[in-house]
Amino acid sequence: VHHSGNQVYRENLLNILHHEMGDPRYSNRQVAWTCVSKEAKNIFISWLKRGDLELFFAIIDRTMRSDLNYQVDAKQMWHARKIFWEKYLDKMYYTKVVLAPEAARIARREYWNKVLDYGKLDSTNINQSLFVFSIGEYVFVEPSYNGTLRIWNLKSSPIRLNGDLKKSSTINYSNDIVHNNNEIQYFIHSGNWQRRIAEWIDTYCR
Repeated sequence: VHHSGNQVYRENLLNILHHEMGDPRYSNRQVAWTCVSKEAKNIFISWLKRGDLELFFAIIDRTMRSDLNYQVDAKQMWHARKIFWEKYLDKMYYTKVVLAPEAARIARREYWNKVLDYGKLDSTNINQSLFVFSIGEYVFVEPSYNGTLRIWNLKSSPIRLNGDLKKSSTINYSNDIVHNNNEIQYFIHSGNWQRRIAEWIDTYCR
C-alpha cells in the first residue's frame, strides 16, 4: 500500500490498524507492535504524520472558505505553510491536531476517515485548530488564523504528545498556549519567516 501511493487504501488501512493496535509512538501501545518490523512501524508512523498534517490544512481550508473575509492571498499563505512543513515530515516524530468545537464538528463530519486522535481546544474562535509536532527535543505549535508559531522544550510542552489526547483535559488556547511563559522561541509568519524558522531548526534540532 505504501509503495503504491494509493491514498484511499492508505487511509482505510490506517484507520483499521490504528483502531486495532493504536499508535506505536505511545508507550502503552508498544506491546501490540512488538512483532512488527521496524520498517513497517516507520511506514505507519509516516502515515500518521501525513494524516495529521493533511487534516489540519484541510480544516483550515474548509473553515476559512466559510469566512466572508477569506481572500485569495490567505489561501496562498496556507498553501505556502503546508509546503514548508511537508519538507519537515521526516524530521517530525510526534504529531497532533487540536481542534476547537466547530473545527472538530467539521472534522468528524467531513474528514472522518482522517480523524484518529485529536485534542480538544477551548478558544474564542470556535474554528481554531492547532498542528502540534515535535522535532528533536522541541515541540512546535502551529495555529490557524494567523497565529504565531510557538516552540517549547519537549519536557515543558503544554500539550502532551506521547498519549491519547482524547483522554486529556481541554487545552485553553489563551492560557496554555498564548500566555504560557515556558516557550523558548516564537515566530510571526511575515517577511522571510520560512528562512528564519529553517535556520532555527537547523541550529537546534540536530
